[in-house]
Amino acid sequence: FTVPLLHDLLTYAKIVPAVNQVETHPYGQQAGMLQYCQKMGIQLQAYSPLGYGEFKGKTERAVLTDPVIQAIAKRLGKSTAQVVLRWHHQRGVCTIPKTIRENELRENLDVYTFSLTAEDMAAIQALDSNYHYLRPRDWFGLPLWDGNLG
Repeated sequence: FTVPLLHDLLTYAKIVPAVNQVETHPYGQQAGMLQYCQKMGIQLQAYSPLGYGEFKGKTERAVLTDPVIQAIAKRLGKSTAQVVLRWHHQRGVCTIPKTIRENELRENLDVYTFSLTAEDMAAIQALDSNYHYLRPRDWFGLPLWDGNLG
């Protein structure tokens, strides 16, 4: 759900949704959605929390190779995926990271042994450009993000 759709739903729903799952990552942070969900007592859950998945095109930038994320990871001795997952956690967003590799699964679960500083959080926040890898308008003509039919 987008904020307007979620707001509309809450005008007539008898039960408030427990979770709203959306694409969110450092390049598309959806801060307004997070704020709205927190205000309404809805848990925001990150779909594609590491910033791509099967929707990333070959020429698109990747969160896990971003120099800001890499610098934080190097300083902390963590992987870039761990830094991004920890960033989500500190924002109050739960995640569903996908992996088929056991070592990555172990890494993904080891994000509670360290914290990001306020400076780290601000540096990652500065990466937001409202970028979406999931673009249904391009694929199906559906106006998921902009609300326009044209």
